[in-house]
Amino acid sequence: MSDLKITLIRFFGGDSHEHISHFEYAVPAGFGVNERGGVKSREQLVEDILNGSHTAYVLKGLFKIPLVGIEDHNPQYVRTVPDDSQEDNLLNLPVFRHVAYKAYLVKLLLLQTLDLEAITIQAGMDIPVEER
Repeated sequence: MSDLKITLIRFFGGDSHEHISHFEYAVPAGFGVNERGGVKSREQLVEDILNGSHTAYVLKGLFKIPLVGIEDHNPQYVRTVPDDSQEDNLLNLPVFRHVAYKAYLVKLLLLQTLDLEAITIQAGMDIPVEER
C-alpha cells in the first residue's frame, strides 16, 4: 500500500453543481529519489481507498490531511477527514487541465522555440498553428 499525495484536482459538471472528476497525485519517494505520479478518476481513487490498496492525503502546511472514501452515496466520492478548520482542504487544491491540452501547450512552445511554420497536433484533435 502506498500513500498518494493529491496535488491537483479537475472538476466536471454544470453551473449548479460541479464535482471533482479527477485527481493528480504524487507518490513521495525516499530521500534523493524523484517522486512519480499520475492521474486517477474519482471512481478509481474511491475504489483504491475503500479496498485498501492506497491511502491518500492532501497537505495543509506541513500536516497530512487524510482522505476517506464515502461509499453510501451515489456517486461515491472522497473527502478529507474533518479537522477544526472551516476551509475545504480538498476543494482548495489547484485545478489542472486536460492532459491533451497540456501536451498541446508543450508542443506549441517547442514549435515556437524551433520556429517551425505549422504543425498538426495529434492529441485527439487537430490544432493548426497560425502561419507567421
